[in-house]
Amino acid sequence: MDLTKYPYRVFVSYADEDRPDASRIVSRLRDLDLQPVWDQDNPGGWPFVELTKKHIAHSHLFLPLLTNRSVQSPWVNHEIGFAVGRNVPVLPLSLGPMPDGMAGALHAEVGKHMDDLLPRLTRERINGLVEGRPGIGVYEFADYTDSRTAAIIGHCQELERLAVPQHPQQPERGVQHRRLRHRAAFGSFSLPASPNGEIWKRRYDGEPWRAIDMPKKKALSKERQLLEQQATQFGCDLVLYPSLPHLTSVAIAARIEILQSFLASMHQSSAAVRVIFDESALGGNVLIVGDWFCADSMTPRADGYRHTTLTSHAPTVLDRIVWYEQMFDDAGKWLSAYAAITWLDQHLDAYAGKGTEG
Repeated sequence: MDLTKYPYRVFVSYADEDRPDASRIVSRLRDLDLQPVWDQDNPGGWPFVELTKKHIAHSHLFLPLLTNRSVQSPWVNHEIGFAVGRNVPVLPLSLGPMPDGMAGALHAEVGKHMDDLLPRLTRERINGLVEGRPGIGVYEFADYTDSRTAAIIGHCQELERLAVPQHPQQPERGVQHRRLRHRAAFGSFSLPASPNGEIWKRRYDGEPWRAIDMPKKKALSKERQLLEQQATQFGCDLVLYPSLPHLTSVAIAARIEILQSFLASMHQSSAAVRVIFDESALGGNVLIVGDWFCADSMTPRADGYRHTTLTSHAPTVLDRIVWYEQMFDDAGKWLSAYAAITWLDQHLDAYAGKGTEG
């Protein structure tokens, strides 16, 4: 992964009176193949304050334009405080004034005119700020399987509203990094896409009460549907080991059947899928959706994973992607979706045989 050319999201904060200068900053960022985020590209339908907070929280860098007008703006100061509070790297560009309060310790680029500042807005400067950021992201916790599922659904739905092209004139440059990465024994793609159907009984063989919990099945199917949309459109890398000792052989076979159905769908849609079957997948469930959010779960149970941490802190998510890419490369040769289906057919008895008796 070449981070020196990565299309980091850069949130541009400014006072309304300074919009012409802010527009020049946005153009400069696009020329550097970065993804500027500013209010002129906001989609409709969300409250402005909530949307602004989401955009800042998901940015790799926060860039406030400091002028005599903006330093008097409560809104700009609130945005700076929010970015600092979320541990988003900050690079102030100042036309004279210096940041106050918590932002006062930040090193600003200072000039008398925009023509002085824009040449200092370089790839090297931005890369150094983002890549050198400590892993101090803001996390949320989901201790139970239901709250984990709800959090993943919420983040996926949020992503659909935030991940819009940031370069309307050249949409190909506005493509977000959205590839899905997932390491688990079975993973979310062993969940049925519909809450109805007899396969739930086999999936929860040995625990029949789970197969009749319709609210839970609806939530799990929604998780599968949203993640499958991401995988179909942007591709996915999967590291799997489809067996767990506390599951019955019937439950394992059902999960593999569902997984094969997902892989068949990926093959039919020509999605860019890479699959590795490796025992390292038992080391914990990791889900990374694009460079937007990451969920790490440590405690497997028959009904799902517990003890999950989630973060949308962009530098931290990027660190997890780098880790995943290295782990994926170390795990060995990958298979296409079609080849993975065949491989599972050949190894079904071996995996199912590791389950308990029903």
